[in-house]
Amino acid sequence: MTRIDFYILSNNRQNDKELLACKITEKAYLAGHEIFIYTAETAQSQVIDSMLWTFRQGSFLPHEIQNSAETHKNNPIVISDQNPIAIKSEVMINLSEQITDFFSSYERVAEIVPNNETSKAKARERYKFYKDRGYHLNTHNLEV
Repeated sequence: MTRIDFYILSNNRQNDKELLACKITEKAYLAGHEIFIYTAETAQSQVIDSMLWTFRQGSFLPHEIQNSAETHKNNPIVISDQNPIAIKSEVMINLSEQITDFFSSYERVAEIVPNNETSKAKARERYKFYKDRGYHLNTHNLEV
């Protein structure tokens, strides 16, 4: 069954959500996992695409914005604001504030929650949804 981790940010600075996504991606990639980063919109996909090259000096995380099934075959890290064309990743990082139709296809899901009331309220709804269905949940309070 899918394990779901909620990462609650202690602040609400611009791009902290994306920065934490990059750090989680790096950790998962270095552990040998493939990652699907689900974004809220195309602009956020582009921000993540750029940040994965620059969030830390010396970082190298091979990735691509999803454009075809070939993307998933050739890249361990795929970014998209659309449903995955092919699910082969073990980890999904959900940067949208929606429950996806495909989250249970992954071994682990990371939900990143900025420190603002709107985001926290939506995260509580997702948490309740997952809990009511018996998913294993963890909560982490973090400062990026």
